[in-house]
Amino acid sequence: MADTQERVTQLLARHFNKSGSDISPETLFLDLTDSFGIAELAVAVETEFQCEIRNDEEAHAIETVGELVNYLNAHLG
Repeated sequence: MADTQERVTQLLARHFNKSGSDISPETLFLDLTDSFGIAELAVAVETEFQCEIRNDEEAHAIETVGELVNYLNAHLG
């Protein structure tokens, strides 16, 4: 959903002090930050979307912004 994409882009832009135009569905999280920053981002995403990324295996499988958007769209009611 476009709304989810926009919300994720805005969250990432705020969290990593980037321009929204620097973030696309193909953007790799490791291009934005290190593994510690990704862990902080997971908490920010869970807070923003009031959800829980169920397990570490699922979390580690999400490598791009687009994959995160797809995950959220599939798991949000």
